[in-house]
Amino acid sequence: MRDLFLEIWPLLMYFIFVFLFFNRSKVLTYLILTVISFILAIFIGTRGEFAGYDTINYVNVINNLSNISWYHISSEVKNIIGAGYEPFFWLLSKFFYSIDNSSEFVFFCVAFFSSVIFMLGMTNMESERIENLHGLSFLIFISTGSYFSLMSNTIRQGVSVSLFILSLSFFLKGRNYSFFFFFVLACLSHYSSIPLYIVAIIVIKIRINILTYIFILISCLVLYLSSFSDYFLNKLVPAYGLIDSNYLYHPAYLVSFLFVFIIFYIKHKGKYNIDPIIKLYLVFLSLQTLFLSNANSFNRIGFMRFLLEPIIMYYLLASINSIKSLIISSILFVLFYYYVFSNESVLFNLGVS
Repeated sequence: MRDLFLEIWPLLMYFIFVFLFFNRSKVLTYLILTVISFILAIFIGTRGEFAGYDTINYVNVINNLSNISWYHISSEVKNIIGAGYEPFFWLLSKFFYSIDNSSEFVFFCVAFFSSVIFMLGMTNMESERIENLHGLSFLIFISTGSYFSLMSNTIRQGVSVSLFILSLSFFLKGRNYSFFFFFVLACLSHYSSIPLYIVAIIVIKIRINILTYIFILISCLVLYLSSFSDYFLNKLVPAYGLIDSNYLYHPAYLVSFLFVFIIFYIKHKGKYNIDPIIKLYLVFLSLQTLFLSNANSFNRIGFMRFLLEPIIMYYLLASINSIKSLIISSILFVLFYYYVFSNESVLFNLGVS
């Protein structure tokens, strides 16, 4: 049944992709994307306890949540699995567990919660001037391996970065109270959001042109090639297993330079000012470049880069916005979806053999 889902789902998403290209009703878009999130959450929630690397650890904790106090939940969970101080995530999990004493139900609820928050954050970053294409960034995002990894493997970080994206969208629109509220929740879900906020606020507030960020990116690449990160950065950040410099040629990294080209194309068209998003993307790419030999840091920083790429793709399509771009992008979209569903890591995280 799960194998059949993987075969049919990309085709269904193809038709949704085409529909969003013409649809002008935001209410209908939100309804469709919410239903999609619900279906994916069911699929992710029923993946089985041995799917992915961390699922079994979460199952062990979740099954003991009834014996853990609401008031000391974070410290008690930390004693069990050594996790950081992340009270919001575990309080959320305990709340879902109190409804139905099942780890699968908790996984479903957490996946659905994170997906909806991602949807709200990404659509909030889309342009209000474009009548069609609404929700396309989120639809592109849920076709990526990063989405399935955040939903089924690193789920604490999944909750955290979804709240990060939503709070960032409010920050970019000057809604400071909403930003602060979701900023606190994000930091209380996973500690990794704290440095992300520091980087994001500095980048957005400091007025530096994009060419300077390109220079920073090139400098980081030079530092990596000079083995600077091997001798210094890896001593500061836990490696969780080093990977050799061949990661430099990994498709997940190389595709980022295609996005650099896309960024300049969007800038050249001049229809939309997305400089804050562009600068954040270049900074996260630069940081990721420094950690090409550090698997843990590379992947965790990479999540932020991968989250911004669907938004950049949205603005690329918005800059073209023609039938020709629809035909090409929709075909590439469904082919990429099938490629993701053929990836061993994605299949492993989803419990599909």
